[in-house]
Amino acid sequence: MTLQTASMSLKSTSIAVATATASASGASTATVLSAGGAVAAPGPIGLLVSGVFFSAQTGLDYRRFKKGVITKQEFKRRTKRGAFATGGSMVGTTGGMVGGFFAGQLLIPIRVVGGIIGTVVGGFAGGFTGAKVSTALYDKIEAKMAAA
Repeated sequence: MTLQTASMSLKSTSIAVATATASASGASTATVLSAGGAVAAPGPIGLLVSGVFFSAQTGLDYRRFKKGVITKQEFKRRTKRGAFATGGSMVGTTGGMVGGFFAGQLLIPIRVVGGIIGTVVGGFAGGFTGAKVSTALYDKIEAKMAAA
């Protein structure tokens, strides 16, 4: 019961953090949550959340393609870019969670609390950073291929 309550508290806190970050950065809350999937649900389930958000975004883009709102090339570009962002997010989330756990334990000496806070913050920051870095890398690769 206590673990379930803590998990629900983490999820609602994470969504509040994602919403605040989204409004500060100009991104949508869904984009921020997908970039830090572990924030919505820490651990392996969080990585799955990133995949679910990618699938949902791809589905929405496919619907836009079928309605003629975007071209086939744009649909492919968005899908590739989303896959890169999701992969980077998953790697960044995992690293951020591990680093955040240790940093949280060092900065907040209360047993378990520091680790939980550090894991959530680190997972979110790592996921968001991983998505941004991998997207920038994809854009550079795309530009070099277009120039060749």
